Amino acid sequence: MSTLLRDKATLNFDAAKLLKESPNYHYCSSIHCSYYYCFQVVKYIVVEMFNVNDDSIYSLRRADPTRQKTEHEYVIEFLHRKLIEKSETIGASTFKNKMIELKSLRTNSDYKAISIDKPTSDKAYNLAIEVTTILKKAFRYEAN
Repeated sequence: MSTLLRDKATLNFDAAKLLKESPNYHYCSSIHCSYYYCFQVVKYIVVEMFNVNDDSIYSLRRADPTRQKTEHEYVIEFLHRKLIEKSETIGASTFKNKMIELKSLRTNSDYKAISIDKPTSDKAYNLAIEVTTILKKAFRYEAN
């Protein structure tokens, strides 16, 4: 996978910015791209820095028969635990809370019959920046 997923993340980040600004004003799509930017960075770190491949993710997220996790839940929780292990407890808490908030914005934007405005799109974009700032500091993933 090398840097392909990280490069896709960068494309989503660029798209999120372009979609929320004039002349586009595609706020729903911008929120979608902001979330996937973060998710792809998270997955890139899990796969490339912790050597957890897609097959392992699939089987590990199904390990608990009482509560099977989605891929998104699994990799986000995996990275949250790794932040805690690095003694980045404040960063870990902030990371998880902001990812939950960003995912909620994305879910609302993609699936709810509600109007999405520029402040909401800007909020998602800023959350994405905050999340990846934590990850860049903790894992220095851009240096790879």
